[in-house]
Amino acid sequence: MTRREREILGLIADGLSNKEIAQRVHLATHTVKSHVHNILEKLALHSRLQLAAYAHKAGREAQSPAVPPADGLHLHPANENREVTHLAFKGNTS
Repeated sequence: MTRREREILGLIADGLSNKEIAQRVHLATHTVKSHVHNILEKLALHSRLQLAAYAHKAGREAQSPAVPPADGLHLHPANENREVTHLAFKGNTS
């Protein structure tokens, strides 16, 4: 995502409407709608509610220390789509 798209995603997460976002960042409402559409496409999401939930979850993950998930799946931190990059197994594998 671009810097502007991340900024708009954060404002959506704060509960602002397209019109309020446009006023806040000094853009036309239509431009904000285009950014929202692009964000939805890039994240394969379908609603503003899903965008807000994604932003809140991503914010929590960014603020918490890097702890591998308990199920052994490790996510590459640079991958914005959060795809599984490899599996790690703990303990004896023999």
